[in-house]
Order: sequence, then structure tokens, then C-alpha cells
Amino acid sequence: MASMDLKKTLEEAKGDLAQVRDELRVKLHLAKQDAQDAWKAMEPKIKTVEGKLEEIAQKVNVAGEEARLQASLGAAEVKARWPGLERALSQVVADVKRGARDVATEVDIARVKAHLAEMDAADAAQQAARKAQGELKKASAELSAEMEKAAAEIKTSVASLKRKLFS
Repeated sequence: MASMDLKKTLEEAKGDLAQVRDELRVKLHLAKQDAQDAWKAMEPKIKTVEGKLEEIAQKVNVAGEEARLQASLGAAEVKARWPGLERALSQVVADVKRGARDVATEVDIARVKAHLAEMDAADAAQQAARKAQGELKKASAELSAEMEKAAAEIKTSVASLKRKLFS
């Protein structure tokens, strides 16, 4: 009976660990998807900034006052967009860091659950051993009593036989 409880406890611990593993896998997948979504949103903005920088580089090569004015306007536009782009990149980095911390927390929780399951299994094994030891002592005592009873019966039979033979 105790081995059944131990087996059940171990199976439950195994199931819990599998569930934690699967949850971590899902969270990592979702964090990856979030990072990809953020990148998809950021990439066109970065391409726009790259395009503006390319326009500026081309216009710098063109002589004259108009080219310099266009370059200045383009540079001002890039400079005006930079803080928003920088904030968006900072948010993506913060989200990824937060996701990593969440995963680390889940891993720590899984370790604690595994340790607790191990402790429960050890306790169940000790209880089963104590129970088996108690049952063994009881069986030993019963066997001793039966042997003493059988010895007394043999002694009585031998005495009776002696009386019959020598009387």
C-alpha cells in the first residue's frame, strides 16, 4: 500500500515537472513572438531613417545652397524622429529583459517544486519503511507465540507418551 502511495507521489511530481517545463516552453515561445512582433514594427521605421540618411548623403554630394537646405531639413526630420525610435527600442529591450526575468522565476519555482516532490517522496519512503518494520515486528512476535505454543504442546505430548510407556 505504501509503495502505491510513493509511486503516486512520484508520478504526480513527474507530472508537475512536465507541466512546468511545458509552461516555460510556452512562455519562451511567447517572448520570442513578442520580440519578433516588436522587430516587425520597428524595422520599417529603421528603414525609413536609413532612407532619409541615404537621401541626406546623396544631397550632400549635390552642389549649391538648395542641396544644403534639403540636407539640413532631412537631418532635422531624422533628429526629430530619433527620440520616438529610441523610446521604442528601449521598450523592446525592457520587454525582453522582463520576459527573461519571468522565465528565470518560473525555472526557480520548478526547482523548488522538484525539491519539495523529492522531499515528499523521501518522507513517503520513510513512512513505508517504518510501517513495514512494524508489520515485521508484529509478525515476528506472532510467530514466536505460535512456536512457544507448539513447543508446549510437544512437551505435553512427550510427557503423556512417557506416562503411557512407563506406567
